[in-house]
Amino acid sequence: MVKTLASIPEIDQVFVLGGATPTGTLEVRVASLFVQLVPKTERKLAQKDVKNIISAKLADIPDARAWYVNERGERELSFSMLAKDGDVLSDAVHKLEGALRKVPGFKNVAADAAVDRPELRVSPDFAAAAHLGVAPSQIAETIRVATIGDVDATPR
Repeated sequence: MVKTLASIPEIDQVFVLGGATPTGTLEVRVASLFVQLVPKTERKLAQKDVKNIISAKLADIPDARAWYVNERGERELSFSMLAKDGDVLSDAVHKLEGALRKVPGFKNVAADAAVDRPELRVSPDFAAAAHLGVAPSQIAETIRVATIGDVDATPR
């Protein structure tokens, strides 16, 4: 992403905060990009135009979802929906999200309701693991790598 954004002449710097939201909430599945533009007197495009270019470039990256947030970590427009029945609420959220995706001008529409994610429960046999010389930390690391992956930090 950094290389992609660095190719835009109006961008001065890109800082990536991996594993955290812009407000500092730790979340292994996200990263925050902080983009510093060249001073407006030194660039040809307005900030709004640069934002559109950034959005288009990030949209081309597989499995990436990106949106802009303000200084409080909030999106430009948000809705809060409540219901007594979780299934009814989920259905309403999905319908609203689908309808907003069809409205011209709305980009990166997303719901941050509780996302249904598969859950994996692991119940190790600690006695057997100890007998084999396998530490609990090794089990934990194996599960982490198997479920969310790992990063190869070896320079190439």
